Amino acid sequence: MGAVRNAFIAAVLLAAIHSSAIATVSEKPLKLVMPIAAGLSMGSTSQIVKDIGKALEKRLSRKVESSEFRYTRDMDIAKVLYGKIKNGELDLALVAPREYFGLQKMEKDLVTPIVTVTFFGKPTITACVYTRKTDGIKTLSSLKGKKWGGASIIPLRYLMHKNGVAEPPSKYFSSMIYVADENVINALNALVSKKIDVFVLGSFQVDMSKNADKRFNEIEATNCFEYDHSWLIVYKKGTPPDAVEKIKQTFINAHKDKEFAQFKFIFAAIQGHFVAYDPARMKTAQEVFNLSTKNKWDQEERKFIKANMDK
Repeated sequence: MGAVRNAFIAAVLLAAIHSSAIATVSEKPLKLVMPIAAGLSMGSTSQIVKDIGKALEKRLSRKVESSEFRYTRDMDIAKVLYGKIKNGELDLALVAPREYFGLQKMEKDLVTPIVTVTFFGKPTITACVYTRKTDGIKTLSSLKGKKWGGASIIPLRYLMHKNGVAEPPSKYFSSMIYVADENVINALNALVSKKIDVFVLGSFQVDMSKNADKRFNEIEATNCFEYDHSWLIVYKKGTPPDAVEKIKQTFINAHKDKEFAQFKFIFAAIQGHFVAYDPARMKTAQEVFNLSTKNKWDQEERKFIKANMDK
């Protein structure tokens, strides 16, 4: 989810926080951290993070220090965020559910979610099996011996678990081919060019990119299942409640506020907007995290990525 996280959330976050201006007063700085995927333009993303900090200063009437850290997908992002919190470097952050649960495991209630963003009307993420229509693959058993491609092993592992397949992917498939799927176009191209036979990813990623090339019409989605939850804006324990509430309400109202008209196309593209965080919608994401931790799927995924990302 890394590339989409950076492109979408950074833009809308900046827009949302620009809703009003209040004079800055002398107070302990509020520290905002945004994880940014390595490989994205340093100049553009760095400026976005700086602008967010400036806008927050106006919105909250206090000094804001904004920063980013560059991550690669072989990293344990939760551990990095935990270190930043403990070192006094983080008050607010954008996190994926896996990172939030990781922080909770290290120290319960260290951070609290306030808002999330919906995609196609839901705060939860559906993943699907993507294959070529001409191959006529409709069931998981039909994938045995095929070429899987991607970097996201955890959704694949969860799908196999749900279908009672205990065999490791490396034995179930004829080959596991690394594809940098944080940019879903890479996976789509690999599939239509027959470099791979199947990938498993969030449907919202594919839905936002499938019209980029008419060849992608050859691809179909099957065996879809709820897999994850969308990103969360979290705050550190001890962050002033008044600041938290102002940020929350600004996000929730952003999609219908004329101040953000220039970002209307973003909300239209994802058919969603910011909503209040509802812990009841995190049930599946929590299950996946627990299984991933217990069965070391997360370690398997990072090991696979690390072994292939620089090739």
